[in-house]
Amino acid sequence: MIEVNLIPDVKREYLHAQRVRNTVISVSMLVAAAAAGAVIVLGLALGSLQFASGQADNSIKSKYKELSDKPDINDLLTIQNQLTQIDMISSNRGVNSRIFDTLSAVNPQAPNNVTMSTVRYNASEKTITIEGSTAGGFNAVDALKKTILNTKLKYTKDSESAETPLSSSVRITNTAYAEDSGGEKKLTFTLTFSYPEELLSNSVKSLVIVSPTGSVDVTDSKKHVPDSLFEAKTSNKKEDK
Repeated sequence: MIEVNLIPDVKREYLHAQRVRNTVISVSMLVAAAAAGAVIVLGLALGSLQFASGQADNSIKSKYKELSDKPDINDLLTIQNQLTQIDMISSNRGVNSRIFDTLSAVNPQAPNNVTMSTVRYNASEKTITIEGSTAGGFNAVDALKKTILNTKLKYTKDSESAETPLSSSVRITNTAYAEDSGGEKKLTFTLTFSYPEELLSNSVKSLVIVSPTGSVDVTDSKKHVPDSLFEAKTSNKKEDK
């Protein structure tokens, strides 16, 4: 059987090009439709996000106005802020009860012992001031000063043992003789000494005061302070030394 191709080569190439064109146009239309769909989906998503953001803003403004209208809201917020700082304040507070154990430890033995009428401490300057009297005169006050300067603190901090002097500075002022309520002549004085941070630090859990008169464990500050350590002030009537 003999076949005769009656379509010229030019015609065949034209038909092939037409089919390719139609295919390209169809694919382009599909891609454009998909892109348009993606744009629509993204637009809807963006619109939803903007709507949700607007709703959240309105909710925040509404709640803010509701809280602002409540009476004493500023006081409530201040209290809440203070409550969040309780743990920090507790960890930073000083163990002030150790002051009394310290005074008991540094008080010289008789006949140079002293009695104290007023005790003040300055946390910012880290000083303790004692107003007291003694029947031992100037020798007793000097003994008190030397006892303080020779007293040491032994403690454990961060699992390490350490030692530091109780004080490096002791100052005595306002010395004068006066009569107490029983008519006995005593030397009144004011003594101020500095102390290290570790003495009252809450982070120091084990503390022993080692003085020439003995050692006092003040870890829990439960040691009883003798009543004889304190007494009423002596009479303001003073005599020349």
